[in-house]
Amino acid sequence: MRKVDMSTIVSTEGTLGGKPRIKGTRIGVHHVVSLIVHGHYTVSDVAYMIYDHLSKEDVYAALAYYAEHRETIDRITREQRRVPEDAISGPEDLPVEPAPSE
Repeated sequence: MRKVDMSTIVSTEGTLGGKPRIKGTRIGVHHVVSLIVHGHYTVSDVAYMIYDHLSKEDVYAALAYYAEHRETIDRITREQRRVPEDAISGPEDLPVEPAPSE
């Protein structure tokens, strides 16, 4: 088994809010994880189609980082999905769930 080099994962205050990201980019570990774990994309899809300037090694580094820091990345992912309270001024701003098919 080959060891994954996680030195490409950095956190810099003032870049992406200090969240862990791939060095030299504004692509957060949580972005990569969301695509692969929750979006069902492959490593190759992410490296060659979605973020075509990343290498497969970058993507593997993000996944390895996630494996070691799962709680932190899951928290960041949840925070990114949350709708800010000040963005809702009335019922018309709430997301509408489609009615179930009968």
